[in-house]
Amino acid sequence: MTTGRRRSLVLGFVFLLGARLASAETYDRRWPAVPADPSAPLGELVMERLTAFAVAFERELDVLTIDLVSLRIDPRGRGCKLRIGGGDRRLALAVAGDVRVVDGTAQIKARLDVELAGRRAQLVLPRFEMAATSYRGERGVELRLPLIRRAF
Repeated sequence: MTTGRRRSLVLGFVFLLGARLASAETYDRRWPAVPADPSAPLGELVMERLTAFAVAFERELDVLTIDLVSLRIDPRGRGCKLRIGGGDRRLALAVAGDVRVVDGTAQIKARLDVELAGRRAQLVLPRFEMAATSYRGERGVELRLPLIRRAF
């Protein structure tokens, strides 16, 4: 084997080794490994991050809307509390509701709060459901209002 051919083989080997190390480094940077902590399952870690995100989002929403929209998210319980409205001591109007997601359907308990010159009235609306639907390729929301509700 000639010296030139040996150099070519050595340079080719070094080039391939360098490319392999660079691709492994890029892979590790783009897709980091799953945490190796055996005490905390992946689901718990995801739920902790989701809860932290929800708390930060709630704070930012309170600041951006000047406390006219209040949202409290419960990722573990798969629900939230929402309140929209405000006013002063003469007139205040608010819509509030508790939302729970069960089997892909949002179950909503809502109420309407009205305050006029120091007198407060509260109207509790019947619980209703909202579900995603599609008709002929168009996506929409199905609103289910209870006309008669009985328990057996």
